[in-house]
Amino acid sequence: MQPSFHKGQTFIEILVAITVIASLSALLILYTRTGELQSRLIRNADHLAINIRKAQNLALLSREFQGQIPCGYGVHFDNDASEYYIFADLPSGPDCATANSRRDTGGPTEDVELIRLEPGIQARLNGAPAVSDVVFLPPEPTTTFFPPSVSDRMDITLYITGNPSVSRTIRVTQAGQITVLP
Repeated sequence: MQPSFHKGQTFIEILVAITVIASLSALLILYTRTGELQSRLIRNADHLAINIRKAQNLALLSREFQGQIPCGYGVHFDNDASEYYIFADLPSGPDCATANSRRDTGGPTEDVELIRLEPGIQARLNGAPAVSDVVFLPPEPTTTFFPPSVSDRMDITLYITGNPSVSRTIRVTQAGQITVLP
């Protein structure tokens, strides 16, 4: 009588194959999630740079807002690190000598647009979340920071919530240059 050989896999071999496939699937899901967050971060950083440039262009155009010619346009960041405003710096008196080069919350609204960062993305300015404005004053436009900066630039860093080491920085200089740093 000849020994019989069964072709096929044992139960152990099937379990090993399933374990390998499950491990590879878990890694793929993890890397996909990380890649999605990094993609959001890049998209938000680029969008922020475009919105800062929009405020700069509005100042160059001296575009009318609420029936007045603003003294400038800017971008405002407050303690909520997940949103920012584009605003018109309206004079509190008859001319721009009374403008304060920052977003006012009392009186008529100066807000042109509110932009929310995507979920999982937050901002910090010059290293810490704080109230801050970047304002462009026509005709050049002149760039001012509020509160006044000790340097000639303001760095706005967007980062992934819970992982601040993964970030993109937008640098605005007093010369008006806007750069997205890696």
